[in-house]
Amino acid sequence: MSAEAARGLLDTLRTLGERRTNPVLLLLGDPPHIREGVRYPQGALRFGGHGLRAYYHTHGDPWRRTDEHGHFHLFLAESDAADGGWGHLAALSIDGEGQPQAWFTVNNWVTAGPWLSADSLLARLDDFLARAQEDCGLSLTERWLMHMLGLFRQGLPELLAGRDAALEARQGERPLKEVLTDRSIYELSRQPLDLQAELGRQLELAETSTGVPEEAR
Repeated sequence: MSAEAARGLLDTLRTLGERRTNPVLLLLGDPPHIREGVRYPQGALRFGGHGLRAYYHTHGDPWRRTDEHGHFHLFLAESDAADGGWGHLAALSIDGEGQPQAWFTVNNWVTAGPWLSADSLLARLDDFLARAQEDCGLSLTERWLMHMLGLFRQGLPELLAGRDAALEARQGERPLKEVLTDRSIYELSRQPLDLQAELGRQLELAETSTGVPEEAR
């Protein structure tokens, strides 16, 4: 999965480079215009109805991070039912240059929706990735996010385990519902990323397994 995602992401990055843009600029315009608390795009990214939704936004104080321009929130469908809820998988932090710098999770009050277990989220994610890979109708931003999820899929169980451990540590004798709505608890886990290093690692593994250099494909 990671090797396929690496190839797909490389192709997407090449296209973005040819157009002199990035996934955030495609949503905000160039020069970018963003307002605190507003979700971009209006109505969210819907990924062809394959079970993932996302939007980009930025926070004001006290939740603003000085090293961040904004972040994507990504949600997975709770079920295949048309009226089902959307559970928060993770957020992807973007720096001032439009580059991804970390995955993180937040408490339930931040995004609302059903609180899904790590196992449920990962199963739904794998289902999404299997269905969406061949969809040529996805936008460039949607394709970039899809391949980012595929590339970093192996690290997401640890991110979600950190989420659950943070909640357990803060829960004590309180009911879980009370902790999930505690507005003093915002971020639960964070996983810094190095896109260039991970992309290079996965492409090298793919080349080793096939014996065909990536540039020759």
